[in-house]
Amino acid sequence: MLAAEQRIVDAAAEDLAARLPRHLADDDFAGRLQATRRIYLRDGLVTAEQIRVRDARAFEAWMADVGRFQFPGGESLPDLVARAVPAFEALVARHAGGTIAVVAHGGSNRAILCHALGLGPERLLALGQDYAALSVLEWAGGRWSLRLLNHCEPLP
Repeated sequence: MLAAEQRIVDAAAEDLAARLPRHLADDDFAGRLQATRRIYLRDGLVTAEQIRVRDARAFEAWMADVGRFQFPGGESLPDLVARAVPAFEALVARHAGGTIAVVAHGGSNRAILCHALGLGPERLLALGQDYAALSVLEWAGGRWSLRLLNHCEPLP
């Protein structure tokens, strides 16, 4: 990992840990988040812009059909939804009436948000999910409401 990438990883982890309610961010939360980010970056986690630069043809095909495009050797969107949504639903059921925090990859977060809001998976990229951003869903009246999306500024 480049030194600049490491600084970004460290700053993002510290910022997220500082913005979470204390009961969700224990003493080692920032350390665990940093380790997770290092693994993602080491294993080739890339931005959409990096994908476009690396393989413009694949990027264009992805943008033309987000709902069905599958990167070579990667997970399809239906596979992602089939993995992320049941995991989210299981967490919600296990902690019914409580508060949970899901710290996941942007694609997984988007899949969960689309599902919760009744949007088709083809709308996945309509929802911003920057690194270490905070999005908040609230269950009320038998349905999910989006209270905060892709918040990157420190909370008051």
